[in-house]
Amino acid sequence: MGRSTVREALSRLKALGLVESRQGGGTYVRRPEPCAMPAWPAASDAGLTQLLEVRRMLEVGAAKLAARHRTAEDIGRLDRILAHMRESGGSEEFRHRCEADFRLAVARASGNAVLAALVEQLLRAAADGREARCCGGGETDGERLGEYLKLFAAIRDGDARRAAAAMADLAGRMRDARKAEASSGSR
Repeated sequence: MGRSTVREALSRLKALGLVESRQGGGTYVRRPEPCAMPAWPAASDAGLTQLLEVRRMLEVGAAKLAARHRTAEDIGRLDRILAHMRESGGSEEFRHRCEADFRLAVARASGNAVLAALVEQLLRAAADGREARCCGGGETDGERLGEYLKLFAAIRDGDARRAAAAMADLAGRMRDARKAEASSGSR
């Protein structure tokens, strides 16, 4: 395995908050933080719908704050995740993981640790695969990537209004796909 591969893997683990780097001291696995969150009801259709509603509210605010408080490091992290999304090679599972990584990186770029922790918990709760199956929205990979590129550009440019609108569009597509899946399942 090459050094660049190891560096990129460590960068992704750092973006997820699983490891920390210390200048001149190496990279260390972070101690898991105790979860004081309640058990999320994502296992049921109603629970997943509620989870997506709360995520939408939090992520739109996170995108707005990220546009105001992003750093060069945040922009670099988001750009690297977008590069991974471009390289997904049609793997739906990998694409969904990259999308979750991107959303978490946006929350962390907001500069609000509480908001980032909440978004992280909600992303984990939805990671059981139900969200991935229901929330594709029927879009091509290119269309979906285009939506993330719009969000990235707004954050990079410091345009809080555009960033909030782009995240709201992404969340709206997930909501619409969820409704379509629920109505087709009830027939």
